[in-house]
Amino acid sequence: MKLWKDLKAQLFEDECALCHAKHKEPVYPPGGFSYGEFMLRNNSNNRLLYLNAMEDPTFLEVSNLVKKNPRLNGLKESEKSEVFQRVVGKAYDSDEGQYGIGTFPMCVVCGSSEVESYKEIIPPEFINIDVPVATSEKWQKLTDEEKKNLIDVWISVSVIDNHKNTQ
Repeated sequence: MKLWKDLKAQLFEDECALCHAKHKEPVYPPGGFSYGEFMLRNNSNNRLLYLNAMEDPTFLEVSNLVKKNPRLNGLKESEKSEVFQRVVGKAYDSDEGQYGIGTFPMCVVCGSSEVESYKEIIPPEFINIDVPVATSEKWQKLTDEEKKNLIDVWISVSVIDNHKNTQ
């Protein structure tokens, strides 16, 4: 298995909602990823991971466990998708923090993850980066029951956090 993915990534500019500092952040390759490819971002240190969901058994396993979780009964498909995107990155190995799909970058000045704006730079700017491929060794060592329980906890926290953010 390849441990690094060489990418030419398009830069986006984000503005911090607290200190209004502006930063350029790599987002995805020009033209976007192929179906099933993602860039996971760490919520504590802005590190990136490359994930090819079509080749990664953890992604499918987490997806199936999330779909079967009764806490999502009654939610719209778009809401279920949002929960899944917040949950799936937690199954991947991290020294600190957690990875997520669609996670906004942290401000390098004040550390906030609240974003005032997040937009494509025009004309487009690109950077060549080496991104580690996502691994899930800790997840793979868990029993099926431990995985199911962990997903339930993650969903519970995710639904509660999302509820707080919509009030």
